[in-house]
Amino acid sequence: MPITQSDVIKALNDPALGKINFSVGLIKVNAGEFRNVADCIYAGDIKVTSGNEALAFYSGHDNELITQRGDPPLDFTDRAQLLHECTHAIVDINKLKVLRLHDEVAGYLTQLTYSVILNPSPLVPAVLPAGVGSPLGRLVWMCKEVVLRYELHKPRGFGAVIDPKDILRLAEAVHAHPDYANVGETETRAENDLGVPDKHLEMQRMRATPLGDGHHTVSITHPEAGRSAEKPLDRPRRKPAPRIRLR
Repeated sequence: MPITQSDVIKALNDPALGKINFSVGLIKVNAGEFRNVADCIYAGDIKVTSGNEALAFYSGHDNELITQRGDPPLDFTDRAQLLHECTHAIVDINKLKVLRLHDEVAGYLTQLTYSVILNPSPLVPAVLPAGVGSPLGRLVWMCKEVVLRYELHKPRGFGAVIDPKDILRLAEAVHAHPDYANVGETETRAENDLGVPDKHLEMQRMRATPLGDGHHTVSITHPEAGRSAEKPLDRPRRKPAPRIRLR
């Protein structure tokens, strides 16, 4: 059975995404941004196609997420790869003119942060010897080192801003990988490839619009339904969001 839109929505609805909040330059990675991606998929602004390749791919030109081959239910590594590509969708939706290499840095940091949250494990080895390891191995190790150093997987790292020097180091590691060797160091995505149709904005307006009796609505999504439903929310009864304790 191929990986479908339903599987992508399930990944975007994972409660673990509420623990992720960091930025790489202009790129903000958090649950709200992933919710926007889900809205775009529900509205048809972003198409999801089942793919047959080993890796998923997001096309900003076509506003299309092509999934990797696999058999649901997906494990956390499969979901992490989809979230990597959904990070590129965040850039597309927000029309962010950023370096393509920085876009990849954000994707890999998302992938590794999500993976560490669901499967905590130390770096092996603790220090990677110079000149050892494949380009992909070094890239993954360096991204994981940044995740752990900034504590992106913990409350203390919630809202972290990645230092430009670290972004540069990771961008160089991305560029060293053969798949990205042809990406120019100052290359950005074509401006006419940025942005998606705006059908999802109506969904977001509905979610934010108060009802006539002073009540508000919240959006309830279901992976199998493929749509959002609006439910009244009684504001006086709403409990405050839990506070996050910083250690």
